[in-house]
Amino acid sequence: MFNLILILIGALLFVVPLILLKRIFQIVDKSEIENRKYPWMILLIFVIFFFISYLAVVYSFVSGETSYRNSLLAWILFIGSIFVTTVSCIFYSMVKKMDCLIKKRTSALKATYKKSLDRAKEVQKLKDNFIFVAAHEIRGPVTAIKWGLENLRDALSLTKMWTKEQLEILNDIESSNQNLVDLVDDLLDTSRIEYGTFKVQPVPFEIEPVIHQTIRELSYFAKSKKVEIQFEKPLQKLPQINADDKRTKEVLSNLLNNAIKFSNGHHIVKIKAEKINGKIRISVSDNGIGLSKQDILKLFKKFSRIETKATKDIAGTGLGLFLCKQIIDKMRGKIWAESEGRGKGSTFWFELPTK
Repeated sequence: MFNLILILIGALLFVVPLILLKRIFQIVDKSEIENRKYPWMILLIFVIFFFISYLAVVYSFVSGETSYRNSLLAWILFIGSIFVTTVSCIFYSMVKKMDCLIKKRTSALKATYKKSLDRAKEVQKLKDNFIFVAAHEIRGPVTAIKWGLENLRDALSLTKMWTKEQLEILNDIESSNQNLVDLVDDLLDTSRIEYGTFKVQPVPFEIEPVIHQTIRELSYFAKSKKVEIQFEKPLQKLPQINADDKRTKEVLSNLLNNAIKFSNGHHIVKIKAEKINGKIRISVSDNGIGLSKQDILKLFKKFSRIETKATKDIAGTGLGLFLCKQIIDKMRGKIWAESEGRGKGSTFWFELPTK
């Protein structure tokens, strides 16, 4: 009878480690610790093994087998139950402390991260403010230089007192100044996008005059690069586009400028406009350096440039295509690029809604 009491007490003691193991698993599940269940699984197997041993001994007692061997097993299993219960309590205490420690460290790390993030946002805001103010201040002088150069060209043209060499120098100065004007405008537009103040003003307009004007403005640049621009006129009159005409021209000018810039000379750049699925689709195609699939994935991202041997000497900020996408998105349109690979040319498309 005494042995049976020992076995029953031991069986009751097994309830404690089972409850503690359940709580340990609950803590581990909610904790941010990874791969920590396996030690507790071993302990659970150990407990189950002892519990099954108890059942076997109880069965032997119930069967009437009260030998010295069963008495010894009863004591061993009783002591084992105390040991397992003690170990379970120690493990539970360790897990509880570890969980509290992890929560404290996680909370401290989150607070540090939030503080660093707030600081980074503050620095980014200060940087954006500086870029906006600096670009705005530079915009006035470079515009004045641009108008001054145009007046100088007009005056020299009237007097005819300039040589071919002087004209080339003047063209180079105008080209460099225009690059600076474009850079300043891109920085200002990027700042407006970051601040959420970038706006478009949609109005109905025809796309063909915009295409012709853009080609005229870039004809000298194309000629200097030995590139021919061809406009494939639509077979029938296109409907009006409902978009910002100035911003649309800016997008077209950027795409055409890139097509000329990334052609290696003696190439043809083609512009096409057509109506597809109720929208006007414009394409700018070239047979220049082309794009790989990885290159295409990088396009339209801020400050993204394709770095290859063919492009390393070509100036650019990586803002042009980023701004093109922002403008087209604002006008409820779509822009994308296609290429068969490097050295096989590329085509840039954009679509805009009709009136």
